[in-house]
Amino acid sequence: MQDFEGKTAVITGSGSGMGLAFAECFGREGMNVVMADIEEKALRVGAARVEALGASVLPVVTDVSDESSMDHLGEATREAFGNAHLICLNAGVAAPTGPMETLTTND
Repeated sequence: MQDFEGKTAVITGSGSGMGLAFAECFGREGMNVVMADIEEKALRVGAARVEALGASVLPVVTDVSDESSMDHLGEATREAFGNAHLICLNAGVAAPTGPMETLTTND
């Protein structure tokens, strides 16, 4: 993708750390930023920082280990901005490891 302006990025684990840094970077590039994190307070604070850069931000409290929560994240993204153009699955979750194609939803 060469032009980021007006495109939509979804970042999990974006309430702090690398996820927040990604959100800030994408926001500075003119992207709509969907920020997802399980920690509501950190998400609110992080979203305010990204909005201060002039980005359109949608904070969504999300538990990436819960399928329905992830479904809600997708629905909220599409409702607010249409399709996502960049997805950054940054949230750190300890789970079984192995090749992605061998993992199940329960993993």
